[in-house]
Parts: sequence; structure tokens; C-alpha cells
Amino acid sequence: MKSSPPGKKQSGVILRIKEVQINSVLNELNVVMRDYLSCLIQMREKSVKILQDMAEGELKSFRRWTFCVAPERNSIHLMLLMNDMEEKSMLREVENRRDNILKIESTILEVRNLFNELALIVDLQQEKVEEVEKQVDENLATVESGKKKIFSATKKRGKMRYVGKRFELYEPDD
Repeated sequence: MKSSPPGKKQSGVILRIKEVQINSVLNELNVVMRDYLSCLIQMREKSVKILQDMAEGELKSFRRWTFCVAPERNSIHLMLLMNDMEEKSMLREVENRRDNILKIESTILEVRNLFNELALIVDLQQEKVEEVEKQVDENLATVESGKKKIFSATKKRGKMRYVGKRFELYEPDD
């Protein structure tokens, strides 16, 4: 029986090793992205709280100022509102980044799932190839056995003809 070449078995092992490496890298990336995302969420919560505190503080101070400050000083109020608008736009940018990171994370998970499916398919194909090689080896052994039997039968037939001719040549006298 003929065994399969070592290169094919090694390629299956190499594919499994690569699959394990890819999975470990993707898992590490997943952990890093989750940590990054949790940091972003914490920063967002802190920023929202700071903005809320600032807004409440500005309203209280604005109420005090409207009664105490002359109308010429309304530019300070406008400046505070502009700062608030800038902070809101920065908050929107952070939220957009967070959404983008979530999309990237989901894409990474999809890629990891695709790699897992691909590795599964490769394993199934490797098993099929090994089954085909086993069948080929069995068929080759059967063919070799059949050739030997045919050769043996042909040889026996030739001997039988030779023996038969010898008996034909010798005809006893009655």
C-alpha cells in the first residue's frame, strides 16, 4: 500500500497552525478593541457629565448675570454658548468614532468567523482528499493483485498447453 506524501500531511498541519495563530491574534485584537471601547465609553460618560455640570453651572451663573451685568457683557454669554456648541460637536465626533469602532469590531468578528469557516472547509477537504488517496491506494493494491493473478493464470495456461501438446505427441498404439 502506498502512503500519502509527507508534504500533504504537513500542509494540513500548517493550515491548522495558521488557523490557531489567526484565531489567537483575532482574540487579542478583540480584547484590545473591547478595552479601547470601554475606555471610550467611560470618557464619553465623563464628558457628558462634565457638559451637564457646565450647562447647569452656566444657567445658574447666567441667571445671576442677567440681573447684575449690563447688556454690554452679553458677549461673555455668547462666548460660553459657542464653547458649549464646540463641546457638543466634539462629543458628536467622539460618538461617531465610537460607532466606527463598533463597526470595525463587528467586521473583525465577521472576518474571524469567516476564517473559522474557511478552516473548517479546509479540514473537510483534507479529509476528503485523504479518503480519495486511501481509495486510490486500495484500488492500486487490487489492480496489482489482479495483475499477479492474471500473470499466474497465463503462465499456468501456457504450461497446460505444453503438457497437452506432449500428451498429443505421444499416442499409444492400440
